[in-house]
Amino acid sequence: MNKNTVILLSKAKQSKAKQSKAKQSKAKQSKAKQSKAKQSLELRSLTNNSFKTFLITLLSLTLLFSISCSNEGTTGGEVNGGGSISVSEEANNSKDITVVSSSSSVYSAGTVGFSVSGASDYDVSIQSVDSGSNPLTLDASDFSYTKSTKELTLSSSGITKFKSATLTETTAYKYTITFKFADSSDASKETTANVTINLYKAKVITKTEIEDMIKSMKTVRVDDSSYKNVAQFTFSSTTFSANTPNFNASNIGSTEKNIKFSKSSGRIWTGEAIKETSNYKTYFSGLNIYHKEPLVVGANCTFYFRFTLKGGYALSSEVAHITSDGLSIQLKLSSVNSQGWE
Repeated sequence: MNKNTVILLSKAKQSKAKQSKAKQSKAKQSKAKQSKAKQSLELRSLTNNSFKTFLITLLSLTLLFSISCSNEGTTGGEVNGGGSISVSEEANNSKDITVVSSSSSVYSAGTVGFSVSGASDYDVSIQSVDSGSNPLTLDASDFSYTKSTKELTLSSSGITKFKSATLTETTAYKYTITFKFADSSDASKETTANVTINLYKAKVITKTEIEDMIKSMKTVRVDDSSYKNVAQFTFSSTTFSANTPNFNASNIGSTEKNIKFSKSSGRIWTGEAIKETSNYKTYFSGLNIYHKEPLVVGANCTFYFRFTLKGGYALSSEVAHITSDGLSIQLKLSSVNSQGWE
């Protein structure tokens, strides 16, 4: 074997050795990849199992919470007999009770309405009364409530107690009344609702206070249709009449002939003059000038103004109509000069 042959055989062995090492390296890499893939699958499996366990736990808790809630009553109070009643006050309740001590009578009762759900029909009664620190202590029997009219007032025993109490006029004495509601067909379904009301000893307003109010009005100025002439009316010497109109005033302004003055202007400015008086601000909280359309007879126009009393006040019988039909005020133009209204 010559030298060249030996060299070739040596190179061939080396090449085979390299190829063997390369195969072994690839085999190791393949095993490593397979190991990583196996670990990844195991991790995914573990993650999926954990997520499934979490979902099952969450669903179980949700189901338990739903069952628990279905067994609780709705807002309103105690629940018995497998059902519930929910009660809320109506929006337009008037919770003032005003009593005239001189006549020992209720001048105005409260209006307390309720919205009740969970019962096709229900019974309502006064369960208890919290008098707080008021000088007059009242209990459930001292109040009377009528479901059909929503009227809340003092009972005869309440009025008797009121007469003997020392109370201040126009002061709001607050009482919290607990009403009890029960399903008419299932007395075990019941709830309660608390309502706070104001009880007043009334200050009575007579025709004297009303007359003083009108006499203190500023001069009322009314424009004609062209805004060139102004009729003026003063009330400082006017007096109250039980008939319509209750008050009147004559024009001391423009004497122009054959002109028309605005009814709308007369109504608005007379109303504004009333609202600026001290007595109005003391006794009243509202004035409706559109309660009734003005009445024109010749050169005279009668306007009607309906008042809203503040809490704690009452009207004597001679002026009681001003909160219903309205107070009537007549403005007189000059018939001699053929003045009129439009």
